Amino acid sequence: MPMIGATRHHREPHRRRRPINYPAILGVALPLLAAMAVVPRAGAQDLALHADLGVGGKYRAGSWIPVTVTALNHGDQNYHGQIQVFADSLSAQGQSPSLDRPTEVFAVPASIPPSQNTPQRFQVYTRDLDPTRDNFTVQFAEGDRGEGRIAAKIVTTANYHVRPFSGTAIPAGDLFVVGVGSDPVGASFLSGLRLGLRHTPAGVQPALKLDANSQQAVGPGAGQLHTPTVQAVAAQPGDLPDSAAGYRGVDAVLLGADAALDSLSDAQIQALQMWTLSGGRLVVYGAGSGGAVPAALQQFLPARFAGDAVPISLPSGPGVATRMIPTGAAGVEIRQKAPDGTPLMLSGRYGAGSVLMIAYDPTSAPFRAWTGPAQLSFWRSVVTGGSALLPYAMQTEERGSPRFYGFGYRSRISDIVLHVPQLNAPGVLTVAIFLGLYIIILVPLNYFVLKKIDRREWAWITIPVLVLVVSAGAYGVAYAAKGGSLFVNRATIVETSAGTSQAAAFSGCGLFSSHRTTYDLDLSNPTAIAADSAPIHTYNRSWGGATASSFDGVRYVSSGSGSAVRGFGVNMWSMRTFDVQSLVDLGGTIDSSLKNNSQTNMCAGSITNHTSYALDNCALYWNGSWITLGDLAPGGSAAVTGNENPITGGFDVFPFDGRYHAPSPKANADRVHSTAGMKHALAAFAKSLGRESSESYEYYGVDPEGVRKPFSAATGEALLVGWSTDSHIAGPPLKVDGQTPAQDDVTLVVVHIPVR
Repeated sequence: MPMIGATRHHREPHRRRRPINYPAILGVALPLLAAMAVVPRAGAQDLALHADLGVGGKYRAGSWIPVTVTALNHGDQNYHGQIQVFADSLSAQGQSPSLDRPTEVFAVPASIPPSQNTPQRFQVYTRDLDPTRDNFTVQFAEGDRGEGRIAAKIVTTANYHVRPFSGTAIPAGDLFVVGVGSDPVGASFLSGLRLGLRHTPAGVQPALKLDANSQQAVGPGAGQLHTPTVQAVAAQPGDLPDSAAGYRGVDAVLLGADAALDSLSDAQIQALQMWTLSGGRLVVYGAGSGGAVPAALQQFLPARFAGDAVPISLPSGPGVATRMIPTGAAGVEIRQKAPDGTPLMLSGRYGAGSVLMIAYDPTSAPFRAWTGPAQLSFWRSVVTGGSALLPYAMQTEERGSPRFYGFGYRSRISDIVLHVPQLNAPGVLTVAIFLGLYIIILVPLNYFVLKKIDRREWAWITIPVLVLVVSAGAYGVAYAAKGGSLFVNRATIVETSAGTSQAAAFSGCGLFSSHRTTYDLDLSNPTAIAADSAPIHTYNRSWGGATASSFDGVRYVSSGSGSAVRGFGVNMWSMRTFDVQSLVDLGGTIDSSLKNNSQTNMCAGSITNHTSYALDNCALYWNGSWITLGDLAPGGSAAVTGNENPITGGFDVFPFDGRYHAPSPKANADRVHSTAGMKHALAAFAKSLGRESSESYEYYGVDPEGVRKPFSAATGEALLVGWSTDSHIAGPPLKVDGQTPAQDDVTLVVVHIPVR
């Protein structure tokens, strides 16, 4: 019989643990880890983004910047959504983003299939972005509205610790010239050239002069020691922007007819057209071998190349030119002729800008070796265009309006739309009467009534009831006065030239809301591009950007079918503003037969309105004075005899009809006067552009880009100025949440007219 508990003393044999074979484990694990690193994971890493800023590798901060985003889909799924770009300037300065205005996101729709190592390119145009100052993000957001999952993102910091983009900023004041030609060197040899000119947001202006003794800059912009030079790039046709906004920092574009211009897309040609119409300087030059100019580009050139070459004498030796045949457009000036009389260089107005055509190649080897005063004079004439009003109107919207030490700031077109009765506060007398009646009803009247019926203890009930009744009545009166509907105000400057049916338009828009909500806006114009107006700046900090009128971020989406604004937040009984640049069709031309009398310096002739729109209260500016012409109906004409009594002065004495002066406070209570108020404000805005900006403390600033020259007509041209309240002259009416709200429009039309 076995002993009880004997099993307690029975033990299994002791097994020794085998030592861990670390080399064997590592030998298996390391290849697995390496394979996992090589094989891309599904999801966000399948999509890679890269950003290139500017045109030809250079960009100008402080205005619209083109951002070319390259997307490479390594995976096997299709991505559909938006490429989005946005900046966070205050985070870069260590401040809270909530102190500034809501974030602006600029986006384009994008569909990215599996790319098989073939990247796709998208161009996004963003404003109020300075890569040397801001943190900014480029990302792909899924969904039709770009509100889905973030599939890929790259973030840069202002100190360039992380810089996943290419592009070099152009110093303030330097000229930016873009050249496109068959020669890879192209116009890049111009870099470093000092022409005695500087860039401003309003166009090319003479450089600031230095004091002979101190070598310090004097006059407006004093303190800026940088001597402006030319920054030139040689670009390929595919590098050019497909929106006019991409050229806002560019001073001149040189296109060689021998380049592959036929590869330009319709959007790229339209961008060049709109930029020129808005005040740009387009230069098209020929070469000995000729070249094909696309028909869409040829339609707004003042001449065409015949194709046959002729020998000419160039500054550094013999050369070859292509014969040019003028198209007969109005205002074309021949600036250089060959010995046989054929034109070698001619220029003409196109909208607010100008086009220069050269029969030879100014970027060829003889010109690269050319030096001396004649060289500087030649290139100054090439890059300098005519004076235009639109760039002056655009600059404060893009860069903000400076305020120094509490003094006034420059007027802005986005402020004009705020001239609406619904935004006016009630008068002091009205508030005083209301408060007086409220106190009388609440205290003495309530007391005497309760005393008369011997129910003074009811005051615990009557006082709250009276407060509620009076509050409801005040709300009802305010709602009736301020309006319960949604409406849009739009103030626009349209600028063009005689004989041109296309025009550039720049609008300040304001959306008034009776509720606190967000809206989706459709601009219904494929050429339009929009952005929030830049804030007012004081003491180098943002002021006035965050207002009671707006909340939340806003997304500006550009596409070939028309731009849209998403998530546009407006507070109750407030108006939020933004600006729009676009190309408009006038449905005809303004034609003129004005000629100058050299003895009296007066012009005479006729002006005919062949557009689809009536122009009211027209005036003609010529030789430093104004002549009132009255109204011009479609098909109507106005005669200029030279015997009129002109109003002497420039744009600062711009005449407008007396009935459009600011309405009285009593009249302002009637909404019908909102258009009149905007017209008065727009006329005052035009006057302000004719004055020196040194009125403000900008005189002592250090930024020469902020210095403006008073707007004036170019030599040999007159200005026709008129008004229109037609809601279509500035483009299609805005759509808000798919509906067309009530809209008040006022448009200032400026036409450059050649005088023979």
